Amino acid sequence: MMGGVCKMLKRPSKFEDVVGHTHLIEFLKNHVSGGTLPRFLILEGDEGLGKTTIAKLISLALCCESENKPCYTCKTCTDIMSNVIDKNMETKNVKLFNMSINGGKDSAKDVVDNFNLGVSGIKTKVILLDEAHAMSDAAQEVFLVDTEYLPSNVYVILITTNSYNLIPTLKSRAFSIKLNKLKKVDLMILLKDIVRERNLNVQGGDATLGLIADWADGKPRIALNLLSGFQSNSAVSADLIKEFIGYVDVDDVIDLLSYLGGSMTHGLMYINSLHLSDGILDICLEVLKIKKGLASFKLNMDDALKVRTKLANVDEEVLVKFIYEFAALVKVNKRGLIASFIKAHPMYSSLVDFNPSILQEELQQKSDLVLEEPDYSERKAPTMESLLQNGSIVEVF
Repeated sequence: MMGGVCKMLKRPSKFEDVVGHTHLIEFLKNHVSGGTLPRFLILEGDEGLGKTTIAKLISLALCCESENKPCYTCKTCTDIMSNVIDKNMETKNVKLFNMSINGGKDSAKDVVDNFNLGVSGIKTKVILLDEAHAMSDAAQEVFLVDTEYLPSNVYVILITTNSYNLIPTLKSRAFSIKLNKLKKVDLMILLKDIVRERNLNVQGGDATLGLIADWADGKPRIALNLLSGFQSNSAVSADLIKEFIGYVDVDDVIDLLSYLGGSMTHGLMYINSLHLSDGILDICLEVLKIKKGLASFKLNMDDALKVRTKLANVDEEVLVKFIYEFAALVKVNKRGLIASFIKAHPMYSSLVDFNPSILQEELQQKSDLVLEEPDYSERKAPTMESLLQNGSIVEVF
């Protein structure tokens, strides 16, 4: 179960610990060993792909004292592994800067001051600028000139989710490396390693881990952080995982779409009971592929058969309209889903279409209608005798 103090998952401390990014790791190791790695790098990619971890491993390899880099055993390697990788603390060889603070304005000058080996006697220095996309143009211009003439054995690595925020002249001086999302098979390897390490009892086994992998969308940190919330030796309920990730079953979405060819009222009632998730749109797109006769790599053969059977009465045009309306939502919510469903449903046109001439005639008839007011002039107050006899003061006429 969730709760208690959970030990955070340990980041890779060696290149060999990295799962995925195989060709990139091989490229980096070869160029570090050959002394040909560019001294100014940009690591770019979505959040949670391991950019900062890989940047720290590059630093480890560059600063290693051994001829075969990295050795993981020399004093510099163990120092970087213990402090930079495990504790996110800088050493004399590796300097860490978070450029998101105040747009990097206060850090820019310190960065430039570190563009030399100094008198410490170190042979190599690596400067990591995390969250580089948050730097203001003014902060980037502070070290614009210096990055073009970096001293030998001084390396600068910019880590960013969006290099478009970097000024073009700065980008042109760096060697850019883009990290891609991990494949599902790689995420499954990571998740299984964590399950073994923490001795977790995952109900549903690989099927449940597959749900996590699909939900993480190729981002290892997101997948691993979910499992890190469970205590060691605990059970991981499949239903609880589905609740956490907002899982939507394919069958639920197919049933929802089937109402686009049936009762609008029943469809609205169904939406009211449906559990919402961002994954609904992805499933809808896969369903559309099948309706168009294309192959879907996310839905299996049984799902495809259900689509062809249950959505036989749903026109492709109606499905496209629903997806278009749904995709335009800023945030997935039931109100937006209901609006998208109503607008796409074939009954919608009959709800909004009307004949203006009929409406005008109806208004004219209402305006011509003269209501006659009752004549109260001859009305008299009831006598006590009539009250006693009739038992009421209300006269009906």
